[in-house]
Amino acid sequence: SLISKAELLKGPASSMYGAGAGGALLLSSKSDHNEAGVSYGTYKRFQDSIHLNYKIKQWDLHFFQNHQQGEGYRDQSAIRRDLYYASQNYTGHKSALHLFQLYGDLHYQTPGGLTLEQQNLNPRQARPTVGKVLGAIDQHAGVFNKTLMGGIGYDYQLSPAWSFEAKASAWYTDFQNPFITNYEVRNEMNGSFRPVLKYFIKQEHGNLEWTSGYEYLSQKSLIKNFGNKRGVIDTLQAASNILGYQSNLFTQLQWNYDRWLLLTGVSINQQVYKFKNRSAIEFFRKESGPVLMPRVSLSYSLTPASSIFISTARGNSPPTLAEIRPSSGEYNKELLPEKGWNYEVGYKNYSKSFDYFINFYSMKLEDAIVRRNDAAGVEYFINAGGAIIHGVEAAIKYHIKSFELSLTNAWQPYRFINYKQRTTDFSGLHVTGVPQHTSTIQTTWHLISQLRLGLSYYYQSDLPLNDANTVKLPSYNIVNGFAIWDINNKFHLSISGENLLNKAYSSGPDINAAVNRFYNPSPLRSIVTGLRFTW
Repeated sequence: SLISKAELLKGPASSMYGAGAGGALLLSSKSDHNEAGVSYGTYKRFQDSIHLNYKIKQWDLHFFQNHQQGEGYRDQSAIRRDLYYASQNYTGHKSALHLFQLYGDLHYQTPGGLTLEQQNLNPRQARPTVGKVLGAIDQHAGVFNKTLMGGIGYDYQLSPAWSFEAKASAWYTDFQNPFITNYEVRNEMNGSFRPVLKYFIKQEHGNLEWTSGYEYLSQKSLIKNFGNKRGVIDTLQAASNILGYQSNLFTQLQWNYDRWLLLTGVSINQQVYKFKNRSAIEFFRKESGPVLMPRVSLSYSLTPASSIFISTARGNSPPTLAEIRPSSGEYNKELLPEKGWNYEVGYKNYSKSFDYFINFYSMKLEDAIVRRNDAAGVEYFINAGGAIIHGVEAAIKYHIKSFELSLTNAWQPYRFINYKQRTTDFSGLHVTGVPQHTSTIQTTWHLISQLRLGLSYYYQSDLPLNDANTVKLPSYNIVNGFAIWDINNKFHLSISGENLLNKAYSSGPDINAAVNRFYNPSPLRSIVTGLRFTW
């Protein structure tokens, strides 16, 4: 409800957005009208939200509130979430000031993975108690997350060609996770700072834009693991202090000349973790970098509506906090960053009725980080050699005034290379948890001016659930749909359905799960109705 736009930049985007091999997700929030809505659906899903906007001279004020709750499809899978967000934007002659505040209070239960036999017997059950190992219900397994966040941004037009912007944010998270084997408590303090200098000039045959900046991220975490006595904190098992810092110095040039567009950039990234458990006197230091990560892409417009492009970029993904210090409480000082070069070539075309593109990519990923579980179900992470990440993405979109149809396809036959575990060699096998083929079909139809209908179809091929590829999640097809009726300019009635074919499937399996507890059954057919009021 809060996010108005989500843009995914696939592949390394290190020349602007820091360390990472998988891409960057840019989220936008914008609302220029007042709105209140409520919805109710299957599995007692209830949601209400409100957007309020007010303008005072040069100030734009926005407030957002959202509440969501539901009992879930499976036992021990209920959710409750409250979110409050406010922003204040001031626009001056040459400058702009942006402020925001956010508070989230989230609790969701975790039912745990099932074996295939347990799923076939009763897909709605939570992980059961087996012998002395209590199940998800008995241990009150779930997550409690309270986060308070604030940020400020300032933009200033130094001259017709030069501009400066700076952003800073800070947030605190209180995180608790009663799990099958322990009870984890985390207190995290985070901060970020990002100043950017831009130069933009229009030229006779195009334009030139140069962007340079610096980003600094910091984290201070106190993590404790206790015994879990049926949802109650018990004896302290492990305690850790972790300090994390990440810096990114970047510069990027974008030059458009006639039919050519050149984008080139480079960044220097460094990450540092300092770790100390409760018995240690000094911090242990783990450093990644500095790493130089360039990016170059070139496109040529064949016509005003079509273009071809090529690009190459280096990616480097240091391990996250949850990977170097999982819930087992042990610090993995041996875990290395993922890294690799990504290459792409593609074609895009836009016309009055048809848009389509095709993109070929290839990356040789080194030191791939893979998730594993021990016999008790506690997760940990290892470097699993490397992987060949190559594939093809294609899409076509047809649109006229009242009708829109889009089809997308992805082929991703990723395979391990140089991956050995003890005496077993997994090289040549498919990468765990990745389907080789996915397809989507989406259509939207304005049947009449007040009525909009939508239908979507998703197909996913089977995927390996363990590194040995001996167990696979079956392929599945999902059909969703919606209808929105604009009763008048203010009232809007909607009904939506998920998994309309009532298929049994598991969309979020636990890969490399111990005792073959791979399966997290997804909901069967569900219907949600909603009413929205705008003014």
